[in-house]
Amino acid sequence: MSPERLTENVTDEFLARMTARLRDRTGADLTLAGRVHPRTKQLTIRFAHGTLAERFLGVNIAPGTGIGGRVVALGRHVRIEPGHAPVRPGVGEPASSVLAMPLHMDGQVRYVFYVAERANRPISAAMAASALAFMRELEAFVAQSARKREVDAARRWNLDERVIRQIDSELTRLSMDFAGSPVTARIATIRTLLEDSVVK
Repeated sequence: MSPERLTENVTDEFLARMTARLRDRTGADLTLAGRVHPRTKQLTIRFAHGTLAERFLGVNIAPGTGIGGRVVALGRHVRIEPGHAPVRPGVGEPASSVLAMPLHMDGQVRYVFYVAERANRPISAAMAASALAFMRELEAFVAQSARKREVDAARRWNLDERVIRQIDSELTRLSMDFAGSPVTARIATIRTLLEDSVVK
């Protein structure tokens, strides 16, 4: 399955719900989710929930820049606490403490989720543990859903292939019954179309 198809399998509605649920689970001031372009690796903030959330929507983060770009490059979570350089997950007021976490699909970072605290308040150990546990659960759920889709698609293909083979067999018998007649050529055309559909 191509990177684009993998990414499309996770719907915007689902990710928006997960962004809100991450905030509910952790109690963070702000949670964000960004989508990583499969080829350019540019990160775009697509979903936000919490304090001044609307300011972050649509922000583009170049590969390797910012805390989100580091997550994409490293393939693991990155945490920045108060006392370091001001952290801006996108734009708007600086966050005091940020934890950014990857969502892997097919071995690549496809999304980055953020948990942020403001007002000089650090992310507690409990909040960080809760956020990371949430991401592990989310990643496992997405992977399981992808496997189920692949299995279902394979089952549908096996069924379709059996039906096509059976139709081809019936057409072979018909061509024998009508040997030498104009119908034979039309049957041959139909069989060719069926064979092409199987190959594709």
